[in-house]
Amino acid sequence: MYFPYMYVKRHELLALRALSKKIAIKRKIFPILEPVNKSLGDLARALKVLKKDGNATVVIVNPNLIEYKGSAGNFDLVQSSIDLLGYLNDKVLIPAFKIVDSTTLAEVQVFLNKYLNFAPVLIHTSAHLPLGGGGVNFNVLNVFIDGTVPANYISSFPGSKVIIKDGFVAASTNATFPPSNYYYDLNVNYLSQGFVGFGDYTITGRNIKAGGGPAYAVAIHLSYEDPVLAHSGIAPIYINHFLSRTITNPPNDNALKIGEALPALQNFIMKYPGIRGGAPRFSFSNAAAVYMKLNPKTTLGKIKEYSIQHHIEVMENQL
Repeated sequence: MYFPYMYVKRHELLALRALSKKIAIKRKIFPILEPVNKSLGDLARALKVLKKDGNATVVIVNPNLIEYKGSAGNFDLVQSSIDLLGYLNDKVLIPAFKIVDSTTLAEVQVFLNKYLNFAPVLIHTSAHLPLGGGGVNFNVLNVFIDGTVPANYISSFPGSKVIIKDGFVAASTNATFPPSNYYYDLNVNYLSQGFVGFGDYTITGRNIKAGGGPAYAVAIHLSYEDPVLAHSGIAPIYINHFLSRTITNPPNDNALKIGEALPALQNFIMKYPGIRGGAPRFSFSNAAAVYMKLNPKTTLGKIKEYSIQHHIEVMENQL
């Protein structure tokens, strides 16, 4: 099972909506959504689409980033903003509670008491509470954010566990991304590590800012399977960064920059080694097919959307 951890922003949600019918076929993808803005209209619309196709979605009910900063523990913030109860009754929305350094045992217990009949999720970003050793009900799925809790804390939990790792190596600026870098191999070894599922932060990374910042250079990110091992069906993941040559003060020349980066991406898609009788390697990816039709007038937001969509398709292709 694959759990993409996604912040609730417009293009992230549009990517999920575009994928909804496709991921409903295997039912092995369970997005984890953390709201970052108190306006949740886009989330409600995305949940409606995902619900219609029968996709189960994890929603964090006590977000603590951006507009929710300092609000950890108050899970009424999200529940009161959208009709979560209706989705819960349909068993397509899975409530999740995010454990941070300030979380108390009482807050966890309130959450579990409220949602225990809905197979809730605990997301661990801190190990300060004595929750392992069978103390958490078996009906709870425990999700651990790699690098935030020690291995012995993870091993103390019985039952089903998921590991989330940020494979996206951020650069100080778009212009300083390398052409390519290793992403991770959790998709290959998560089962041998004792997890029932794995996840990541797609092509956006775990760190989030309130604003996107100016694009002095354009970088288009595309994940792909190791071409040497791809024939095996399950291979480590790498990510390419296609950059514009022009580095100037935005935003008047975004089309110029996209026009420089996009052809390199399209050429990579065409030439990436094929498998299974010479079929194009990215034939499974609807987003890759869309990328081949784009022109420089495409917005940076849409490009981000297609890259997220493609990344999830790459992961689903290995499940």
